[in-house]
Amino acid sequence: MNKIKLYWLNQDRNFGDMLTPILFERLGVLFEKASEDDKEKLLAIGSVIFVSKENDVVWGSGVMSDNDFQAPKGLKVLAVRGPKTKEKLKNCEVPDIFGDPAILMPDVYTPKPQERHEIGFVPHYVDVDNERLKGKYMIDVKSDPLETIDRICSCDMIVSSSLHGIIIAEAYGIPAVWVKLSDKIIGNSFKFNDYFLGSGRQEQEPSKFGDWKVLPKPKYEKENLLKSLKQWLDLHNFKILI
Repeated sequence: MNKIKLYWLNQDRNFGDMLTPILFERLGVLFEKASEDDKEKLLAIGSVIFVSKENDVVWGSGVMSDNDFQAPKGLKVLAVRGPKTKEKLKNCEVPDIFGDPAILMPDVYTPKPQERHEIGFVPHYVDVDNERLKGKYMIDVKSDPLETIDRICSCDMIVSSSLHGIIIAEAYGIPAVWVKLSDKIIGNSFKFNDYFLGSGRQEQEPSKFGDWKVLPKPKYEKENLLKSLKQWLDLHNFKILI
């Protein structure tokens, strides 16, 4: 059985990127870790389109900022994170199939019970030392990804400056608040609003600290997202078990 070449960014052990191999393993897709320089690799969770090479495949990835990205020759796009990515991805055909693949995690992983918390704070790794988080229940995005999901799901509400803190909370049905803790995140609000638009909502503004405004509920198109991957896998004689 053929293995796909699967790429994920793991230099900072960032939560969203580290979900990629977990998701594919639990979907029953055989894969090997691809390097950034490999061609014909598959890019999934995260703002990783910038590493794409000739004949790569994009499934649910996004661009990082409000700058046009010229697609390499032969780039195949199955789905993207949202319409803002579609608008910025030039020189290739992009279907109207939107969604970050991390929204599929509830289909492959049931969180383990944890001590309950009223509010959990999920700072982006660049925000972990923010003074306003002292004394709060903080969830570390660099810890084991499944343990991070467990901790997110132990909370009645999530306040996050991490995109995938928001995505995982919403995917598991937990009210989420987007908060901006600094100007350190590359691309500012671009990837957040890309995700919001790609999940059936309008662009949003982050809450002011302490004045929490829960985001509108997402409207996912999970079936279309998963179908786009299955069709590509079948076409190339790869297998998926669910």
